[in-house]
Amino acid sequence: MRKHRHFLVAALAAALMACAAAALDHPLTNSAVREAYFLGQRRDSSTADFLAKYVKRLPATRTGWQIVEVEVRTPYAQLVRRSQQSLPGYSAQQAWEEYRKHPPDVVVRVYLAAPLTEVVREDAWRDFQFRAQQEKELRSNSIFGNPVYSFAGVGRSSTLIGAEVFLEFAAERISNSPLRIDVKAPDGRVISASFDLSRLK
Repeated sequence: MRKHRHFLVAALAAALMACAAAALDHPLTNSAVREAYFLGQRRDSSTADFLAKYVKRLPATRTGWQIVEVEVRTPYAQLVRRSQQSLPGYSAQQAWEEYRKHPPDVVVRVYLAAPLTEVVREDAWRDFQFRAQQEKELRSNSIFGNPVYSFAGVGRSSTLIGAEVFLEFAAERISNSPLRIDVKAPDGRVISASFDLSRLK
């Protein structure tokens, strides 16, 4: 009877550990938020190298819109980026309070470069289809896009050069399994980018 009880306890512990390992780091602890804060505050190659792991650059095509980058922003990576871009005086305590009040979702950012030889609409990103998948297709909480313009200088008109598209997912619904993002262009091309979330924070 005692052996049987020990077996059940061990099996339950293993199952709980497996569940914990299967989920993206969420919610983050105070120490994890502080760690992300100080990594962002360094603003050096270690910060840049860390954030580079979350971005996939995609090969160029000959014509049309270019699907240039796909980036996944986990809550931890967003805290690093927020700290990196913060103004002087931003503290680790502020970072924790912000996280505690508004824990971020997981965000996927797709950068699209517009063809330079065509006149394009500001909302042309809506002609693309975006799909996220782990063990099954993930439904985003929201999707929105922003046009990107070149800076032509004072007194000159700027040019629409692309768009950034953001897909937001509830952090608790994202696991540590591989995440694949598919982007389908209006001409039928499909470009994919995959992220091994077990290797990212």
